Order: sequence, then C-alpha cells, then structure tokens
Amino acid sequence: SLNEEVFSEIQGLQYKKAIILYGPPGTSKTHSAKRLSKALITDHYLSKAANVKTYFEKEIDVTENRIHRLQLHTNYTYEDFVAGYQLVANETKVIKGKLFEICKAAEEDNLPHVLILDEINRVDLSRLFGEVFSALEDRNQEIDLSIGGLSLSIPDNLYVIGTMNEIDFSLEQIDFALRRRFLWFNYGFKEDV
Repeated sequence: SLNEEVFSEIQGLQYKKAIILYGPPGTSKTHSAKRLSKALITDHYLSKAANVKTYFEKEIDVTENRIHRLQLHTNYTYEDFVAGYQLVANETKVIKGKLFEICKAAEEDNLPHVLILDEINRVDLSRLFGEVFSALEDRNQEIDLSIGGLSLSIPDNLYVIGTMNEIDFSLEQIDFALRRRFLWFNYGFKEDV
C-alpha cells in the first residue's frame, strides 16, 4: 500500500522492516529517519530489564555503529552498494559493496541495525537493488548474485529506511518490486511545525 496511516512509522518499521518516508524537500524526512532509528534500537535494548539500569546509570549510546546512512546520488551504483569487479594490482577481483559490510555488522550483533538510504529516488533503484529485492523479502536466506559467485543474506535485525523527495519522482515511475517491499509514509508540509 502507498499510504499506511493505520500504522505509525515505528510500527511499520517493526512490522515490514523497510519503510519509505516521502514528501517535499525540507519536511524532516532525514531527521525523522535518524530519530526512528534511534528509537527502534533503544526500545529493543530496553526491552530486556537487565539493560535498563545500565542504560540510565552509564548513559550509554546503544545506537553507536548501528545506524548506517548512505547518501545516494546518480553515480552510486550496484557495484558500490552490492558488489562489482575492480582492477586490483593488474588483476580483476570481485569486491563486495557497502551492503555486505552492513549485513555482516548486523549478523554479529543482537541489537537492530538500521540502514538509511537517503534520497533513494536519485538512483536507478532496479539497477542499484538487483537481487536485494529478493533478499529483503526472504530474510536470512542466501540469494545468489550475478557477480563472482557471491550470495547475499539480509539478517532479520537489519531495518531499512528510505527517504524520497516527491518533487523528484512520480509514484508511477517507481518499480512495483520496490513499492510492495516497503511501507510508505507521506511527510507533507506541517504548518504547526
């Protein structure tokens, strides 16, 4: 669905594990994505009674190294995000992209990790995501990639928040594969803010 008013953003994130915040520029989409990330991770940490005392006594930042933000742009590619071939010392090698690093960090942790994809409409999403569409849907299952015999698995504790300026896109232009894998939340102009 393109309008998830029955859910709050945090509920949508907990349920679907992937949401899009879209609206005009300057409506706090990126700020809200960071705030939602902190709330999700902190809430999960505090759900264990033993952590509550530690959290408040030591004032620890449980979100440190658990929020990963990528600013997307037209030159950001599948090779940067997932994997690609690169020439290293006169030899062609398969190099894993940023997503592998983020998935590994999440797999080795008990707390949630959040990947913020800022301005995802500035890239060719079908090309950037490739097999990631399937990996998002089939968490913890190995998805074979078309490059170098690699496979990718997105862990259950990796959440994705995309931000999108609606001035730069039309929903009809957004790949249906992307549309159905995310819950969408409109961030419009709020006069009271």
